[in-house]
Amino acid sequence: MKSVSSTSYRRTLYLFIFLALTFLAQVAWWIIFQMRTAADTSRLVKASLEERRDLALKMINDIYQEHYVNLQIMLSLADTADPLSEIMLPAAFSGLTGAGAETEYSDSLYLEMKAGERRYLVFINRDYPVSLLGREAHLLFNAAVTGLRGRPNWLTVSEIGVDAAGLESLERGSSRHTRMLIMEGGFFVFLTALGMYLIYASLRRKRLAEEEQTLFAHSITHELKIPITSIGLYLEALKRRGFDSVMAAELFPKMRDDLKRLNGLIDNILQIKRLSEKKRGKTPIMSLSEDLKAFASRAAGPIKAAGGILETDLNPGITIAAESQEIAWVWETLVDNSLKYARSPEMKISIKLHREGNKAVITISDNGPGIDPGLKGKLFEKFARGESERTRTIPGSGLGLYIAREYVRRNGGEISLENRPEGGCMGTMKFGVKS
Repeated sequence: MKSVSSTSYRRTLYLFIFLALTFLAQVAWWIIFQMRTAADTSRLVKASLEERRDLALKMINDIYQEHYVNLQIMLSLADTADPLSEIMLPAAFSGLTGAGAETEYSDSLYLEMKAGERRYLVFINRDYPVSLLGREAHLLFNAAVTGLRGRPNWLTVSEIGVDAAGLESLERGSSRHTRMLIMEGGFFVFLTALGMYLIYASLRRKRLAEEEQTLFAHSITHELKIPITSIGLYLEALKRRGFDSVMAAELFPKMRDDLKRLNGLIDNILQIKRLSEKKRGKTPIMSLSEDLKAFASRAAGPIKAAGGILETDLNPGITIAAESQEIAWVWETLVDNSLKYARSPEMKISIKLHREGNKAVITISDNGPGIDPGLKGKLFEKFARGESERTRTIPGSGLGLYIAREYVRRNGGEISLENRPEGGCMGTMKFGVKS
């Protein structure tokens, strides 16, 4: 069963990883594609503006050239007495005058032309290109040119250029688009990674739960079989030899101990079932000082019977919000562990209660051998048992401390277990004080 479950888990995990990686690769490709598209679009826009500038430059120069040629024809056909009176200038030119050798128009933009033996100066309308470029929002005309021009198609890229501010605005828009794509892609990657983690965590929890169930079943089966098998052997021995009072006196205490062990294991299983119940509504108020005093009185008998001494130091008047039955079960577990592991002719168990600020602190300690080094960090796990020979020979299911921790947590407290510097073990519980 375990092998089949593990195989199914691995197959599910591999399929999930494959699908997740495929999706991530798709998202990465989409981000790269969109970034390349944005970069290509920016280059195309820039190239388009430059192409539109070149077309505008050629168009305006062609218009000037055509008007210049027409003007030259009109001047050739005009009355030689007063040729300027018959000339209707096109919009490309702002004026026409006869050329004098001594005249300079350094503040104007003009052309020199001949019609027969006559020379003329044609003044260029510098606002004309602006009117033609009115619809080209990203093209600018530099009208700061003056002086004599050597040709009628006088415009160059120095007079018409791409609007740098407009181009920068387009590039900023492209950059914003790219950043938006990166952010969206990154968000999708984050969601995918989060989904991968959540699904992986869910699969892992499922696998761990299955393994825990298997371990629980194996451990419980093992723990149940030991006392049952022992009792069966004792009964078989009594059956074979008849009712021998001497043997019965010897075997009955052993069977009683096995039954007690069996009953304790079943009790632990029932306690675990209680932990799975829904959370209580309102937590009752517990008189911690009085309940702990009553518990110490009950525990004194078994401790004395085991040859030990019980010491108490309980501050009065401390109350907490907790379920007294569950907290008492924790105390019983700690004292029972001390009785099992600290058994010696000079065994001492100490129960103390005091207040630290707004915390009630309970300590249950002994002078035994302390915690097995192999249990460091595992004390409160299910079925945690030490590896030493002494630990293995002591009956126990390894569930007590796990249940104790869960009960303490359910009641809003915290618990720890550690070795004392002077020897022995000490369990510490802390709860918020109500009064």
